[in-house]
Order: sequence, then structure tokens, then C-alpha cells
Amino acid sequence: MIPKSSDLVPTADLQARQRNIQLIRATKINPSDLQAWLDLASHQEHLVSPAVDASSMINSERKTLADLRIAVYEKALKQFPENEAPVREELLLRLLSEASITLEAQKYKQKLQDTLQQHLTSFPIWTLYLNACQANPVEFRFEDVKAFFIRSLRTLGSNDNVNHNLEAQHMILYLTLRYTFFLRDTGYVELSIATWQALCEYHLFRPEHLAHLGRDFILADFEKFWESERPRFGEEGARGWCIHDQDDGIDPELRSILPDVLLHSRKYDE
Repeated sequence: MIPKSSDLVPTADLQARQRNIQLIRATKINPSDLQAWLDLASHQEHLVSPAVDASSMINSERKTLADLRIAVYEKALKQFPENEAPVREELLLRLLSEASITLEAQKYKQKLQDTLQQHLTSFPIWTLYLNACQANPVEFRFEDVKAFFIRSLRTLGSNDNVNHNLEAQHMILYLTLRYTFFLRDTGYVELSIATWQALCEYHLFRPEHLAHLGRDFILADFEKFWESERPRFGEEGARGWCIHDQDDGIDPELRSILPDVLLHSRKYDE
């Protein structure tokens, strides 16, 4: 029996499987070719549902597709060493995007948190984590979210290289911005404003004679200024922490540990 011409035309399913074999071969020939891995991951939708666009898939098909793509990204990550950070970050972000489909909310947040421990200065991963933690209004509790932001800032700030890592500094600024927006949006407007006032006073108007002292002494002096209720940054009549310190003189507890040269230069300045 002679087959009909229509029987000789490959089906969409067969074409998808043949193409998949070609893409897998490409990743084996050149494992360091990122685009080959991305093409393979993208093609998985044609294996799940050859004749249907991904946007039309039902939930079970979406999860199957996500699992297939996660497997591809995990294999790809093994081909790129830690020093290829931009490539690894792109693969991780794609993997996490698929994980948001396959994992329930709590497990997804844990996945993000575990990933962050290895990539503390990744701005996009931090953003995903923040979004996930604020995504469910049903589970919202002000104190929990506030504690989360403070914990995140401490975690990022404890990084030994933070002072030399511009991306980490940008991330701290972004976290602070998100935190103060959160305070404002939940009705704590004064606390939101005070946070920025404190940061500006502490970093921009710190008295010079404190430059050589430890953090505890600096914070103690700043607390004294803050509780004095003098005008703060942005308020009418504000002159800055450094001017306040000059007006009041040096704290007796600090005088005993300040270098003589600083004390003498201060007298000349006055």
C-alpha cells in the first residue's frame, strides 16, 4: 500500500521532538553558549503543547512547562562558573520565574531566600524577594513586614564588601526606599520622614571630631542630638548635627578619648 502524501508530512509533535533533539545537541557541542540554552528552554512549550500557544495552556500544562524549563536552567547553570555572574544571574532569574508557577507561595519565598544567601548583592533577586514578601495582603502584619525590611537591611549591610560594592550600596538604598514607602502607605508618615532625616543627618552632617571614634560613640552622640528636639534635616531652622555639636561643646565622655590635635584644632575653629 502506497502511503498518502499527507502521511509523509511530519506532525507538529514530531517536528517539536526533532527540533528539541537539535537544540540539545547544540548545548552539548557548545555548553558555554547561553543562547543555545535559552533556545532550548523556550522550545519546551512546543513539547508540552505543540499546536497551542503558551498563553492558552491550562494550569497543568503551565506547570509541566515550568518544570521542563527549570530542568534546562539547572543544567545550564552547571556550565557557567561563579565568575560569570551576569550569565548566572540571567539563568537564575528565569529559573525563579518558572519556580513561581510550580511552587506554592511559602515555598517560593523560601526558594528566593535561599537563592539570596548566595547572591546578596543581586538587585533583581532582591526585588523578586521583596515583591513576594509583600504580595499576599491576607497574611499582612505590619510588625512582620517592618521586621523583614530591617532584617534585610542588616543582612545586606553586614556584607564585608558592601563599602566597595556599588551594586550593594544601590540595593541598600532601594531597600530603604521601599521600607519608607511601606511606612508611608501604612499610615506611619512621620516615621517614614524621620528615617530619611536621620540618614541625612548621620551621613551628611556628622561632626568632624567623631571621625576617628568607634561606631558606639558616634551613635551615642547622634542619639543625644536626635533627642534634643532641635530642627532636623528638611525642617525650618535646621543647622545640622555638626552645628548642634559645636553649640553644645564636646561631650565630656568623648573629650577623654579624642586626640589632642583634634581638640586644639577645634579651639582654633571656634
